[in-house]
Amino acid sequence: MNKIYKFLAVAMTVVCCLGFGGLKAQTIWSEDFSNIHGFGTNNTQCEAGSADLSDHAGELADSLGSTLTWSGSKVNPANGKIKLGTSSVMGFVEVSGITHPTASVMTLSFDARPWFKNNEVQDIVVTVNGQEFPFTLTAAASAEDCTLQTYTVNFSAPVDQELTIRISASVAANNRFFVDNMQVIAANDPSISFTPATQGESFENMAVGDTRTINYIATGFNLGDGNTTVSFSGSAAFTSNAPATISNADLTNGQTIAITYAPTAPGNDAATITFTNSDLNLTFNIVGSCINGIATIAELRALMDCSNTTIDTTGTTTYLYTGHAIITEHTTNSTSWMQDETGAIQLYNQGGAFIANATVGTEVTNVVGNLANYYGYLELKPTAEITDIDHFPTTIIEPLSITLGQLQDQEYMDGIQGQLVKLENVTFNQTGTFAGYSLYSVNQGEITDTAVYTSSNYDPIVGQSIPTTDKNVIGVNLRKAVTVYTPDTIRLASRYYVLPREITEPTGIAENENSSVNIYPNPTSGNVTIELNETATNVAIYNMVGKLVRSQSISTGLNTVEMNGLTAGVYFLRIYNDNKIIGTAKVVRQ
Repeated sequence: MNKIYKFLAVAMTVVCCLGFGGLKAQTIWSEDFSNIHGFGTNNTQCEAGSADLSDHAGELADSLGSTLTWSGSKVNPANGKIKLGTSSVMGFVEVSGITHPTASVMTLSFDARPWFKNNEVQDIVVTVNGQEFPFTLTAAASAEDCTLQTYTVNFSAPVDQELTIRISASVAANNRFFVDNMQVIAANDPSISFTPATQGESFENMAVGDTRTINYIATGFNLGDGNTTVSFSGSAAFTSNAPATISNADLTNGQTIAITYAPTAPGNDAATITFTNSDLNLTFNIVGSCINGIATIAELRALMDCSNTTIDTTGTTTYLYTGHAIITEHTTNSTSWMQDETGAIQLYNQGGAFIANATVGTEVTNVVGNLANYYGYLELKPTAEITDIDHFPTTIIEPLSITLGQLQDQEYMDGIQGQLVKLENVTFNQTGTFAGYSLYSVNQGEITDTAVYTSSNYDPIVGQSIPTTDKNVIGVNLRKAVTVYTPDTIRLASRYYVLPREITEPTGIAENENSSVNIYPNPTSGNVTIELNETATNVAIYNMVGKLVRSQSISTGLNTVEMNGLTAGVYFLRIYNDNKIIGTAKVVRQ
């Protein structure tokens, strides 16, 4: 077996395997999964059976040791090893009740390898008694390469404390991998652990100009008298207050060492800290990642070309959206849309682990992810949980009124992709109740179009009665090649639909438009003229997310409305007579 020792990539650094050379080791527990390969029907070496061992809890416990407690989810047999996870559900296996009466320093080793499918996430998490250790697995050379690599994690625990070990995917979807040959080895020779004082802290996903300090605890085990020298080196973005020398007595009690990361450019930075004494020489790796900070969705959208509608591809660059956007749609825990003053973008995270709390109407910032072109539709795939959420924002998104003709104009829709829109005064051609995963035809004037699509069983209008009178349909616009299954399975051509959030009476802003209001030129590259036939006092200009950007006094007759200095985009004008709205209009600023 070709053994490759993996150290933790980001902040959660543990005892390095180099410190265990020549140890007097004792195997405490091992499991090679050889007793469970009979489950399933497709047990080729590189594949997995169809049975899920989590459905056979009794057999799992009996096969792997009745004195231990086993649990798991989406654990499939694979010719004497196990495969964890499916394309949409996170897999894990956990064993508890392992005892270690003679040692406090231990090594957990296991063999692993990602599944051979393309675009699978290769990050997993090993948890020992609640402490998490992340790993990035080495991909197989090919689908036919069934070699698993060996990984180790070193830890300490009080003598006689029972161990609980869990191996799981890092995300819920597209994170399938094999596991084999788990074992815990105890050692009584000298060693040192080096872990963050607060579990889970890391130098991941920082932006240029950010500074973060993490306190690590260096703890010695079985050290004799004397001192240990400490050296710190690596990227200039890392600094440390580590002393040059620490007494072994202080290390035995635990020594706090602060490490600071202040990145100056996007990319990855690395540093090492080395402990040396008469018994050992241990080096620990520390890695930080600095990502590109992007202030607006318009800037984010400009970073990936989505003109190719025939591919589904995800970029490798990680971006940090630092602006403030409103969640305009949240269909399930897998998909949301966010919109700021400059544009909109879909957040796609199959499984929902990263966007579960980003509900409609909340304001989000510091969103981390990779851009993806999904057959001409731009997505941002979060790579970390969205935690900067304001559930009480003051901004209200104003939907952009579009026609069925505009919805059919692909070039026009590409320019407003993902934004909150409103189809006004449409009539549905079906009756009954809205269902999930369904297309609906509507009429607007002389145009009929299959324009409304419910993308899941959790869409807000699912279960409501289909209206029989003219309504407004408000929702985000989505480009998709929809698959229909009746009477035959057909994948329709990629086009834009409205993914409905709500259906309202036709009394919105566009219906307030008054024939006595005449605005020109529209579109405009400068100011506009408002011609009024009735008394008016002022006009207010709002951008696409409902923010007031300008107001001025007006009166009956001709009025020049100042729009110079405003960025290109769509604006809503509300015309008032004192506090009463007497008319509205939409103006496109070029």
